[in-house]
Amino acid sequence: MTLETSRNISIIWLSLFCLVGLLPPVVILYFAVMGMNWVRRESKPIFQRARQGSDLVKSKVDDYSNVAINPLIVVKRRARGWQRTVTKLLGNSKSINSQGENL
Repeated sequence: MTLETSRNISIIWLSLFCLVGLLPPVVILYFAVMGMNWVRRESKPIFQRARQGSDLVKSKVDDYSNVAINPLIVVKRRARGWQRTVTKLLGNSKSINSQGENL
């Protein structure tokens, strides 16, 4: 066996070792990318339904909070109006700021 033949056999063996060493990671990477694309495609409708549900919950919470707080706002406005009226009628020297609190 000459040096040239040994060199050619070594090159072939090294090429085969590199192919065997690189083939599994490339195959794993290919299937990982395909799996991620499948998950993205399958999860899109789920996320859309979840977004619709959260939008529905948000609108219901807004509605119910408005129903709960509006009577309190009305009562506070009326109380502030009565307070201003009484203050003006009694001629109190203290002024009232824009939120109805004494200064």
